[in-house]
Amino acid sequence: MRAVSPLTLVFANLIPLGGVLFYQWDATLVLALFWIENLIIGAFNLIKIFVVSTVKKQPKGLILSAFFVIHFGLFCSAHGLFLWDLLGLNEIDTSLYFNQVWRGPMEIFAQGISVLLAFIDLYSPTILLGIGALALSHCVSFIENFILRAEMLKVSVSQLNGATLCTSYCNACKLDYWSNCD
Repeated sequence: MRAVSPLTLVFANLIPLGGVLFYQWDATLVLALFWIENLIIGAFNLIKIFVVSTVKKQPKGLILSAFFVIHFGLFCSAHGLFLWDLLGLNEIDTSLYFNQVWRGPMEIFAQGISVLLAFIDLYSPTILLGIGALALSHCVSFIENFILRAEMLKVSVSQLNGATLCTSYCNACKLDYWSNCD
């Protein structure tokens, strides 16, 4: 069986390239898109944690999934806010997206979600094409590799938790570096 996921990955990454070359996508849109890809990766990783926990009958996976959501969510929210600020965009107003005021760590989550929604508002419908392509690529990879090639039997919940967090930290460093290269 020929692997489809590398082809969808190439296709997904040709969308922003084509957007930059032919449709005047700016650096902010591309950076926003790749920040959102971190969220897509995290969502698929959470699904993987649930699958591995269920298949291997490891109830600790549910506890680690809660840790993952908190840790990864706070990291992505803080990184999104940092990216938003670094790009010189207006202050995020969470009241545009939420009816109540959040305090403490929940405020960071609310601000992170607001950054996501603000990027989508700012660049819709264009950014939705990129988000859809990246989500499709990760979905195909999940099905092809994790399910059909049985990666789910070869990894532990702890490995999934650590690998995604490490990938996100590395991606954050790349995004922040490239956003300063004007």
